Amino acid sequence: MQRQIALTLAHSLMKARHLKREEALKLAWKVARADKLRTRVHGVSFGNRQRLLQRLAQYSPELVQFTLVREKNNRTDSNAIAVVATVAGKGSAVIGYIRKTAAQVLAPVLDRLGGRLEAHLERITCANTYYGATISFSFNQNCRERAA
Repeated sequence: MQRQIALTLAHSLMKARHLKREEALKLAWKVARADKLRTRVHGVSFGNRQRLLQRLAQYSPELVQFTLVREKNNRTDSNAIAVVATVAGKGSAVIGYIRKTAAQVLAPVLDRLGGRLEAHLERITCANTYYGATISFSFNQNCRERAA
């Protein structure tokens, strides 16, 4: 599975970033084998997402699960990857999205993985009442789980 992820990433990198095959493969293997990839969640100021982040900051980390979910039918971006937070016993909501340029590369991999990937909250930040979030995920961990 890790090989398929690396090859899919390489293809996406060649297409999106106009990298040569060798460069794309080298970077793709690095990403596929990484223990942790971090990214900021974008679009956190849209709608009620600031309030959602404020509430999420109050929960114990064990009660909140984060998932990257492909939104192929998103009208704004066909490569959209939503960041969904689920609080045990309360429900789930989209707190934002993966940055568009990253989603362009990662979307085909998520498609190959069934459209979902577990993520972890690194931190919720607050500056002058503006909330932000950083998450991490790993294709490497997903490969180990699928192989088991």
